[in-house]
Amino acid sequence: KQWYQRRVAITAGDIIERQLKKRKRPAEPSVADVKITDHSPPPEVTRGPWELTLLSWNVDGLCERGISERFSAVISEIKTINPHVVMLQEVVTEQVERLRSSLGRSYDLTFGDRSSPYFNALLITRKVGSLKILDKTVKKFPSTIMGRHFVQVVCELHNKKFEFVTSHLESMKDHSKERTSQMDKVLEFITRESTPRISIFGGA
Repeated sequence: KQWYQRRVAITAGDIIERQLKKRKRPAEPSVADVKITDHSPPPEVTRGPWELTLLSWNVDGLCERGISERFSAVISEIKTINPHVVMLQEVVTEQVERLRSSLGRSYDLTFGDRSSPYFNALLITRKVGSLKILDKTVKKFPSTIMGRHFVQVVCELHNKKFEFVTSHLESMKDHSKERTSQMDKVLEFITRESTPRISIFGGA
């Protein structure tokens, strides 16, 4: 059996607010630290707890106000926090090359449906030698009218299989039914696999 402890800490908001004092809507990243302790009998030695750090951030790419400065702050915070997994929503085409040039050496980058006005991105660290990417999926919701989709990356780390999924679901009250349906489809996709894995969803 395994024990999981999820600790959420907002660490970047004050920094971004100082950098972008003129913005009325400061960016608000969320950082989740997931501590996982393996209680299965070890073959020879007991391995202590290790930490997997995730960051999920809606970068509001369609808002042109201060977009270059805001995205520079996003990249700066990712470099500072240095999470294992980064889940970004509302990324636009103009930001793809900046992500590749600024973070491509440190992260494996998977982008969502780029035919949409904005899309998701899922970044997996390259700095953990034992982490191996096994599979990637980009799936569009069949009944979306906003181009919504989800991105999945399956990895192996410390002999455990992880599934990371991010999405930006249909927005606004009038589309709440579709939003709920999309979340259900994500859950169906995550639970379809009989192989044991740790599934983590971020975004929405």
